[in-house]
Amino acid sequence: MKLLTFTLLLVFVLPTAVLVILFGSLTLLLPRRIKKGILRYYRHELHSIRMELYHFGRLEKLHPADTLFLLEAIDIRVEPGPGQEGGSRTSH
Repeated sequence: MKLLTFTLLLVFVLPTAVLVILFGSLTLLLPRRIKKGILRYYRHELHSIRMELYHFGRLEKLHPADTLFLLEAIDIRVEPGPGQEGGSRTSH
C-alpha cells in the first residue's frame, strides 16, 4: 500500500508541482505588456461566458428570478430599462 501511494505521489503530484512552480516563475519573468495581454484575454473569455449564460437564460424562458440568480452568481447586474421587461446588462 505504501509503495502504491509513493508511486502515485511520484508520478502525478510531483510533476504537477514542478510544472506549476516552473510556469509561475516563468510568468514572473514575462514583460508587463505580455502579462497585461494574457489578463485581457482571460477577461474577454469570462465576459463571453457571461453573455452566453445571459442569452441562454433568456432563450430557455427561465423564470425571471432564476435568471437573475444566475446572473448574480456570475457577477452581472441587471438594471431594468424604461419600458423594458428585462433591462440592460452591466458588468461590475
